[in-house]
Amino acid sequence: MKIKLLKYLLMSMAILLPATSIYADNLSVEPFALRPGESHVVTVNMSNSKNYTAFQVDITLPDNVEILEQNHEYVVLSERASNSHSIKINLTEGNKVKIICFSEDNTPFANNNGPLFSFLVKAKDNFNGGD
Repeated sequence: MKIKLLKYLLMSMAILLPATSIYADNLSVEPFALRPGESHVVTVNMSNSKNYTAFQVDITLPDNVEILEQNHEYVVLSERASNSHSIKINLTEGNKVKIICFSEDNTPFANNNGPLFSFLVKAKDNFNGGD
């Protein structure tokens, strides 16, 4: 009985895991240069073929680059988000940033292409470059 149950669970798990995505959906950022002491607003664009109501993005910033507040917010949603979308940011050690956005009533983001959110980065005076 245990073997049959395990076999069934493994088969069920395989069904739930997608092999590859058929969608060409992506988040992108235009390349930019950043010198010590400079700041830059990073705009994250989303190109999507289906509707999304939420996203999570994990970012690792180069050493000696930090995210700054702009108008009391670290991350600003674009016009593609509705009033029902909330966005949260978690800054952790090692310059890792987790950004989570969701709609409490499952409202999808408007349109299928364009800016989704932005944040302000600043290179400290001892910034040596990086990706």
